Amino acid sequence: MSNSSYYDYHPTIQLERPVVLGGMPGTPYREVGHYLASLTGLSILDLDRWLEHQVGKSLWDFVQSEGEEALRQKEFEYLERALAAQPRGLLIVSEGTLAQAANRRKIGESAGLVYLSSAPTATYWHVRQQISERGPRYHPHVPQPLTHFDVLRPLFEELDRAQEDADLVLAMDNRSVQDAVDVIFDALPGLHTARSDGGT
Repeated sequence: MSNSSYYDYHPTIQLERPVVLGGMPGTPYREVGHYLASLTGLSILDLDRWLEHQVGKSLWDFVQSEGEEALRQKEFEYLERALAAQPRGLLIVSEGTLAQAANRRKIGESAGLVYLSSAPTATYWHVRQQISERGPRYHPHVPQPLTHFDVLRPLFEELDRAQEDADLVLAMDNRSVQDAVDVIFDALPGLHTARSDGGT
């Protein structure tokens, strides 16, 4: 056996186009994405974390100093770059990204979208609890202060459109992360993918 063969990197699946994972605030789309990446060997990019690295601060702090419009411009720029990257991989996007019509169009043109849904009222209470425990920076795309359900209504209306555009929708209210990963893995061929090992 050659010295390099142990370290050769061969994902078990080869994507013909990227697969984007996102969903309602508080759903575990990041955890699902990383679990799926470890299972398949696919590359994975979290758009929010990449943006934070590029601007040198948290998204919350960037919005406070530069404004929401500046974030949206950066977001669209880096989304385009991520969707065009080779080799094709998994891309995690937040509810803030999916709430923008231009981003949804760009994703629809070149990627498969997996959307994790949850009941709006359950989402509201879950996000409120997370903000009270971890602070508002934990949900930089959620309007603050989150004093009542109607604060989230405009975001939910935009996310409804993202859900309508999705190639696969998973209701997460009574579904485990493991189950979601299993469903997405089985659905990958229908998300315009081909297995590099011939499907065995």
